[in-house]
Amino acid sequence: MPQVRKKLRRREVPTHARFLTCSCIHRLPLFKTDAIKDAFVAQIVIAQQRLGFIVIAWVLMPEHFHILLLPSPGQTIPGILAAIKRP
Repeated sequence: MPQVRKKLRRREVPTHARFLTCSCIHRLPLFKTDAIKDAFVAQIVIAQQRLGFIVIAWVLMPEHFHILLLPSPGQTIPGILAAIKRP
């Protein structure tokens, strides 16, 4: 059965925290080892330092992650997610 991508509408509201959930490709359990988890958390820190958003909380599950963040002025959620996930 082909996977259907959800069409989400995001509203950018300045000064509001955002709760995001992102799945791994094909919901594969990619966050199984400590080394991979550590590398992903390091990437969140690098993106945070570069873009200036505030991470309030995060959790890694085997096939997805949740993050609660506060974007800095001028930052968009798609831009922040790209900075975290692309590398």
